[in-house]
Amino acid sequence: MDSSYMRDAQISHITTTPLEQLTSTMSRVSEMITNQNTPSSSFFETDSLVPLHSSTPHTMVDSTTSPMDKHYSNFLQETLNKRPNEPFTPIEEKLHTRFVKRKLYQNPQETITCKTGGQPIVLKKIVVPRKENKSVKTPTKKKQAKLVQKMREQIAGMSIESAIAMKETVGLTWSQFRTQRKFLKEFGINLPNEARKRRRGQQLIAKYINVESKEFNVEGEIKSKPYATIRNTQNYLLNLLDTYQQNNKLTWHSGTIPEDEIWAKIGADHGKGSFKVCMAVGNLGKPNAKTNTHLIGIAYIKDTHENLKIFKTDVNTKITQLQNTEWNVKRIVVFLHGDYDFLCKVFGLSGPQGTYPCLWCLTTKKELQESTEKEPRTLAFLKSAFEKFKIESGEDKRKAAQYHNCIHKPLIDIELHKVSPPYLHILLGVILKHHRMLEQAADRIDKQIYEDKNPDRADNSCLLSNLGNNWKKWMQKQKEIAFLKGCVAFGEAESSSQTWM
Repeated sequence: MDSSYMRDAQISHITTTPLEQLTSTMSRVSEMITNQNTPSSSFFETDSLVPLHSSTPHTMVDSTTSPMDKHYSNFLQETLNKRPNEPFTPIEEKLHTRFVKRKLYQNPQETITCKTGGQPIVLKKIVVPRKENKSVKTPTKKKQAKLVQKMREQIAGMSIESAIAMKETVGLTWSQFRTQRKFLKEFGINLPNEARKRRRGQQLIAKYINVESKEFNVEGEIKSKPYATIRNTQNYLLNLLDTYQQNNKLTWHSGTIPEDEIWAKIGADHGKGSFKVCMAVGNLGKPNAKTNTHLIGIAYIKDTHENLKIFKTDVNTKITQLQNTEWNVKRIVVFLHGDYDFLCKVFGLSGPQGTYPCLWCLTTKKELQESTEKEPRTLAFLKSAFEKFKIESGEDKRKAAQYHNCIHKPLIDIELHKVSPPYLHILLGVILKHHRMLEQAADRIDKQIYEDKNPDRADNSCLLSNLGNNWKKWMQKQKEIAFLKGCVAFGEAESSSQTWM
C-alpha cells in the first residue's frame, strides 16, 4: 500500500471525526479497487497499520485487531439496511461484480443461489449475443441455438396455473398427467406435482362452483349425495362468448343461424356412474367437439325420473335466465339435447316401446314405416295429456296408450321444436337396418351361386329358407351333415369288414 496514504490515515484522526474518516477511507478503497495495477485486497491486508478510534471522538485506542473493523461494520450494516429499490453505489457495484464472478467460477452450472428467509433466489448466467441472428455465420447460429436449448432444459418449468391449463386443454386424466410429468422430468422439465395442482385447482374454481348435498334415489333408497353446479350459468356463457369472439371462433353457419341469435344447447347424459349436465354454443365450427362442451352440473347418481325431478328447479332456473339474456344485441336461444331415453324421461313419455313412441308427433309404432304426416306434439299437449291420464285413469300405466303414452308431467319448459333429435341413436338404427338388408342380399347371392354350381343339391335350398336365409348357419349345417354322412359311411365299412372276417 502507498506509504503516503498510510501516513495521511494515521494523522487524519486528529483533524477529522470518525464519520468523516469512514467517508474518506471508503473513497480511497474505491479508488484502489478501480486501479488495476493494485490488487483490490491489498488495502484489507495492510489495514492493521491504521489506528483504531474509540467511541470518544479524537481519542486513540490501541488494539491488535484491525483498526478498520468498525468502519467496515458500519458500512456493511448500512448496506444491509438499504431498501431493495435503492440504487447501488459505485463501490457496491464493484463489490457485487467481484462476488458474482467468484460465485459463477465456483459453480460448474454457472448459477448463483442466494439464501433468503423463504425460497432461495436462483440466478443463472445468460450469454447475450452481441450481434443479431441474421448478421452472424451459420456456426455461430448453431452455437446460439445450443445455448438456448441448454438454457431451456435447465430452467424450464411452469406455474401451477399454466400446468392446470395445459392438462385441461390437452384433455389429460390425472393418471396421464403423472405419466407426462415423469417423462418430462427426464429432460429437465419440471411440472408442479399433482397435490399442488389439485389444491390450486380447487382454489381457482371455488368462487365459480357451488356444491350442496341433495337427497337422491340410489338403488331404491333415499341417500344424500353431493351435487356440483356452476353458480352463475348466465355469466359463464357470456364470458365464453366474449372469449370466442376475441379468438374469431363465432360463426352463423352460412345463414343457418339468424344473425341476431346465439344458439346455446343444454344436454345431459349418464355414464361412468355419474349424471352430467353440459352446455355448448352452436355458433362454432365444431359445436359438438369435446373441447367445446362445458360441464355445468354433476352428481354421482342414475338418471331416473325421480332423480331428474330433483334437478328440475335448478335446470329450469338456468334455462329461464339464458332465455332472457342478450349478448351484443343478440338474443340467446336455448335448445335441449340428449339420448332418446333421457328425452322421454324429461318430457314424461313411457319410452320408445310405447304405442306412441315419437316425442315430436302422434304417430303410432305400427305407422312408423309409413311416410304420412301426423299431428305434431307440443309442450302444452304433453301437459294436458298427462293431466287427463292422472285424473281419468289414476295414473294406471296399463292405460297409457289411451293418453298418447304421457305418463309424467314434463320437467323442462322447452318447446319440442327446440329439442334436438338424438342424431347418434337415429343413425345407429338406420345403419343397423341397412346392415341387415346387406346381409340378406349377400345370402341370396351365395344361395344362387351354390345352386348354380350344385344343381343336384338345389333341393337343400329349402333348408336355407328355414334358417332365415342366414348363409353362415346354412354352411355350418352343411358341414354337420357332411360329418354325419362320413361317420355313417365309416360305420358301415367297419361292419362289413367284421362280417367278412
